[in-house]
This record gives sequence, structure tokens and C-alpha cells, in this order.
Amino acid sequence: MNTPRRRRLEPTKMALARASWLVLLLVATACRPPSPTQQVQQGPPTPPQRRIERRSPTPALQDNLQLEAQLRTPGEVPAWSNANFELKPTSAPPKSATSTLSLGPNPPIEPPRPPDGPSVLHYGPTGEIEGHEHLEVIFSEPMVSPEVKLVPEPPGRWRQLGDTAVIFEAEGGFPRGTDFRVEVPAGLSALRGPRLPAPVRFVFSTAPPAVLAGPSVEQPQRPTLQLFFDQPVWPASVFAVAELWGPNGRVTLDPPSELAATLEPTLRPTRPLLAGARYRLRIGPGVIGKNGQRKSVESSEYLFSVRPPLSLV
Repeated sequence: MNTPRRRRLEPTKMALARASWLVLLLVATACRPPSPTQQVQQGPPTPPQRRIERRSPTPALQDNLQLEAQLRTPGEVPAWSNANFELKPTSAPPKSATSTLSLGPNPPIEPPRPPDGPSVLHYGPTGEIEGHEHLEVIFSEPMVSPEVKLVPEPPGRWRQLGDTAVIFEAEGGFPRGTDFRVEVPAGLSALRGPRLPAPVRFVFSTAPPAVLAGPSVEQPQRPTLQLFFDQPVWPASVFAVAELWGPNGRVTLDPPSELAATLEPTLRPTRPLLAGARYRLRIGPGVIGKNGQRKSVESSEYLFSVRPPLSLV
């Protein structure tokens, strides 16, 4: 009963369905991004135009523009610049050493000549010494029989080190208070033939006597004044330079009874000293040591007082 009407509505539904599909196809095509080929053909997208508003410059900007215009104008100097400023001309670069230095021909090289004869390279000791136990002489080349003279020669022995050095070793060291003279005579022969052309001389000495200590600060009325030296001395030489002074002037001393040299010579007054008085003992320069001829060069003084005699209470 409804079949004819249904047949009339079916074409209409099919047309609406086709229209809907067409609309969806158009919408999908419009929303799809363009392909790379289309982008190359169409070119890059045009950026949106930006609206620029022109404003009047501020006073500070106007000052900057005027200053820039002055600087760009040739021949004009701004008021703030120094018109008297001038650049100094640059100095010329230094000349190259290779351009001014002229080298002459190389001098001929001469072969070294052998020395005319042997020589003494080193000797010693010299001056005043303390504690040395040997002297040495060193030659410039080997010698046949090196000879060295020592005056005075204390007990000891000579030794030859190799062919160029000679050493003398003193037994117990060189005596104190002594002047020594050393000579290397001319004519000493070297192994290759030449001889020492001239003698070589030098001197050295050991320390003279010196006082180390004197009498104590308090002495009896008949004292024995004892001295201490750094080396044995002759008592007679000590007596010759000793002086004892007290309240009444110079006090005489007895001649020494010791004859042999000693480290501790003594002095004795000829009369008793005043009790409670102060005295001064002076040892002048000129004391002679046992081992040599050198005399002491410094003086020494010692002060002491005399004890009063003991009294029974």
C-alpha cells in the first residue's frame, strides 16, 4: 500500500547523500596542507603588513641627530674637539741588522801553540792561617821531580800527588806564631822537556800569642797573678811587657822563676799589696810564643781587688 510512495522518496535520499559526500570532500580538500610542489609554485607566504606610526623625535634624539650631522660634514670641527691636536708623524721602522752589518772575510784560524814552559797554577796557604795542616803546590803539567822549599820546615813529610801536585803535611799542624816562606825554584823540568822559567815565592804565617784570661777579681795581699795564653809563651817576654798599677802608682814585679815556655805564666809583686785596694794589671803587646818569632799584637787589662786580712772575733 505504501510501495509507490517509497519509490518516489528513494531518488531524493540518494541525491541528498551525494550532496553530503561532495561537501565533505570539499571541506577535506580545503583543510589539507599544500604539497611541496604547490609551495614552490606559489612561493613563500607573504608576511602580514606591519603598520608603522611616525612620531616626532624627542629633544635628546634631536641633539644626537645634529651632532651626527656635524661629524659627517667634511671640513667642520665640532666645538667639543681640540683644534690644536695634531698627530705626530710615525717614526721610520728600525733598520734591519742584516742590511747594515757587513761581515768581512773570516780571520785565519791558527792552531794553538803549546806553552813555552810549565807554570804554577795554584799554591797555598797564604796570609795568616789558623788550623791548616798542609801546604800544596799544583803545576800546569806533569813534572819530572818537583821540588819545593819551606823555611822554616817543621816536622812533617812531603808527598807527591800524581805528576802535577806536591803537598807538605806538618805533624800536628804548623807551629803557631811563625812566619813561613815557600819557594818553587826555577828550572824544574816538565816531562815533555821545558823547564819552569821563573821561581814562584809566597809566604804565610800562623797566629801570634794572645791572652785568654787573667787573675780573678779578688786576690790576697801577696798574690800570684796567673795568666792563660792560647799557646806556650816565654815567661821572660811576659814579664817584659807586664805592668801592675795601684793606689800609690806602679808596683814592681819579681822576675819569673820559670825558664821553660808555658801556657800559664805567673807574676808576683815584690811587696804586699794594700788591703781593700783595687789594682790594674796590663799585659802589653810583644809576648813571644815558644814555637815562633811572631809577637802578640794586642794588649789586655785585668782589674782586681785585695782582700783584707782575716781577724779573730
